[in-house]
Amino acid sequence: MAKDSSEIAQAIVQRLASLIDADVVVTLEVQANMPGGAPDAVVRTVSENARTLKFDSCNFEEFLTSKTARIIAGRLLPKNPT
Repeated sequence: MAKDSSEIAQAIVQRLASLIDADVVVTLEVQANMPGGAPDAVVRTVSENARTLKFDSCNFEEFLTSKTARIIAGRLLPKNPT
């Protein structure tokens, strides 16, 4: 995954960020479907880690007997100096 992130950063994000007046937002979404559900300790740890890492949101939604975790982070990159 780190290699993919690096390639995306170089091939896309850096090119866009180099444009004058470009505001580039990088968003990471993690979604996990857990048919057996997630233990409360995992829900608590993932929620705390997402908060510590400054994710915009971290939600665990329960559907019948399964849980879906959706974690979204967005970060506005600073503009390049002109």
